[in-house]
Amino acid sequence: MPRTEWFDPESSAMLFSAYAEKMESWQKAMEDGVITADELDHQAQKLADLLRELEPELTDEIHAQVTQILMELAVYYGMQHEAILHDFGADE
Repeated sequence: MPRTEWFDPESSAMLFSAYAEKMESWQKAMEDGVITADELDHQAQKLADLLRELEPELTDEIHAQVTQILMELAVYYGMQHEAILHDFGADE
């Protein structure tokens, strides 16, 4: 399978959001324009299953790097969530 690039070669922007929009799981969830709790649970389970499959294949060094990336990703999503709440005045 060819390697999927993580960054745009011209802008250096991360490409994950653009890829996500093309994924079947995203398109199916967005068919009705609403993300349900069941859809979130299903996606969380899918992600957990993929991570469980990958984890034993990683060397300790790569495992540490991937763990750090996933933790920083969680921080980013938490920050994004808080920013959205703030923008909509939910924290006032």
